[in-house]
Parts: sequence; C-alpha cells; structure tokens
Amino acid sequence: MQQFKVIENEDQETNPHRYGKELAVFLCVKLKKRGYPKADYFPEDWGWYINCPLDSFSLEIGCGNVETVEGSENPELYKTDHVIWTCFVEPKVPFFRNLFKRIDTTPEKEKLHKLVHKIITEIPDVKFIKQSEIV
Repeated sequence: MQQFKVIENEDQETNPHRYGKELAVFLCVKLKKRGYPKADYFPEDWGWYINCPLDSFSLEIGCGNVETVEGSENPELYKTDHVIWTCFVEPKVPFFRNLFKRIDTTPEKEKLHKLVHKIITEIPDVKFIKQSEIV
C-alpha cells in the first residue's frame, strides 16, 4: 500500500501531473518536531517544497513524483498505488549574503539530508531505489 497518496486535483496548485503534497505535509510536521519549527510547505511548478529558514540562509526540501513509463502524463495517477516519490535538499542563500563572503551551507544541508533520510526510513515498507531502477 502506498504511504502517500496523490490528492485529487492537487496539481491545480502546481502543474499538470505534479504531486507530492501529502509527502510535504508529512515531512513538515516531522521537521517541526525535530528542530525546524519554522518549516512550511508551498506548491511549486514541479511539485511541492518545504522551506526551512535558518539564520543566514534557508534549506529547501523538494517533494514530488517521478515520471515513469507507467505514470507518465497519467491524469488518473491519483487513483493508483504506483507512484514513485522523490525528495531532495537544496540550500537557498539570498544573493546579497553571498556577495562579500561565501556562506558554507554544506554542514546544515548534510544535517537536514540525514534527518529527512531518517524520517523516511522510519516509515514501514519504504524502499529506496536508484535513479537507474526507475522504468
């Protein structure tokens, strides 16, 4: 059984066939309890992202569905259990903060990446797959 469902018409907030809201909401709730109290989620063209503001920059977690041969451009995808989800962590540094002194985002990015991985591995029946395994 699929842990995260595609919500019918959720792609009206993103782009056609771009999903991930349930995954973003789930992660956001967990992150707020584990050191990121200001975490919040928003729709984006490609799916959903979670913004985790820090003192001098933000970390963003992208949450979305992966196009597969089966699910590609499938308007009925929300009715299936065959969705492959993806998450990625990226820093977002305001332009002027990096203008005079480069901010090293690596330690915070790695810390959040490990936390997201830990949260996801706590979900029963989750299987991690490599990009090359996606059909």
